[in-house]
Amino acid sequence: MESNDEQLPFCSICLSSSDSRYIKYNMVVSGIILPIIGLIGIVGNVLVMVVYGSIEQRRYSTNIYLAALALSDFCMICTAIILYGLEAWRHHGPTALATVYGKSAEFVFPISTILQTTSVYFCVAAAADFFVRIVLSAQIKDKICTPRFARLSVLSIAIISLLYNVPHFFELRTIDCIDEIRNNTLSVQVCPTGMMTIHI
Repeated sequence: MESNDEQLPFCSICLSSSDSRYIKYNMVVSGIILPIIGLIGIVGNVLVMVVYGSIEQRRYSTNIYLAALALSDFCMICTAIILYGLEAWRHHGPTALATVYGKSAEFVFPISTILQTTSVYFCVAAAADFFVRIVLSAQIKDKICTPRFARLSVLSIAIISLLYNVPHFFELRTIDCIDEIRNNTLSVQVCPTGMMTIHI
């Protein structure tokens, strides 16, 4: 769609770098290597979820943490492919890629930060569960290393991670812009809001 609207900014307004070497590097790393490694990670995490998420394996608290970690990592890889892989290709592929990326990034980015937080703390919870199981007394182990306690811990970690990352929902915005690379066609760009640029 052609547009000659002088009031719309050019899409390069929010690009972090327009250096051609960086763009090529980003294309190779984020556009090709990341999705390949990501697909391997997706397959691996699906296998982990199938094994540790089975009814007989959910009787052990550690397996609940590991299944939750695999689910979180699976979703995080999917968001990384959207945020970084799609971002690298949107300047080189059809205009639809730029639109899909532009319309989804402001929501996928905060979800990815939530998933990063849950992944870290599910890993910590699994390690703590191992520690309690191996080092501490049977009396403490019988109270903490239970499937019920593990499910409550996973739920608590997920809720706290969501609340902690709520500000990220306000850090990006999508703007309509003129894409000078594609003959001044109407496109979208993802730009930081004032919240993302606040330095503490």
